Amino acid sequence: MIPELSFDEYSDLASSGGIVPIARVFSADTLTPISAYAAIKRPPFGFLLESLVGGERWARYTFLGTDPRVVWRYTSGAVSQWTAATGWGSPKPCRDPLTHIGDHIRAHPAVPVPGLPSFTGGAVGYLGYDVVRGIESLPGGPTDDIGLPDAMFVIADTLVVIDNAMARAIVIANTRGRQGATRHELLEEFRFATSRIDAILSQLR
Repeated sequence: MIPELSFDEYSDLASSGGIVPIARVFSADTLTPISAYAAIKRPPFGFLLESLVGGERWARYTFLGTDPRVVWRYTSGAVSQWTAATGWGSPKPCRDPLTHIGDHIRAHPAVPVPGLPSFTGGAVGYLGYDVVRGIESLPGGPTDDIGLPDAMFVIADTLVVIDNAMARAIVIANTRGRQGATRHELLEEFRFATSRIDAILSQLR
């Protein structure tokens, strides 16, 4: 059963810190991954993660996301950060994208909520072949003739999960709990998350 947390349940989880997901479930008999993504997408970033089991059978969950909290772009030993409010910032030195993204994820650990899928938000992106040059000492690589970043990751904190086995969908909004946060601060975070869920549901309808 997918839990729909009350504020009191949420505050108990969030008061110790970490990323706490808030979820809402609805019937998705006629919803397909493509139609759902078309309804919620907000350029310039988005993703649709579809997987197969054994190459022929659909896996249980499809994950959709857009409007990320932050994006990191890694190019030629530097990292740039994007947010909706600021756009792309100035590049800063970063030799190893794996260490950079790992440090940020570990700084905000997810609080497990039983009943939810194993992925409820976080880093989604890709690593190009040349990322290995930040880990190992290798001779010069080929000429860059396509101009793509070596790696890019979006940090998704609101997503739609289509449960293919149960003909339902789950909208998840992640919140940042903080140790020592007041009840008012937690209530503001809780209300902001539920407003994001309401907005996604409105788009899907």
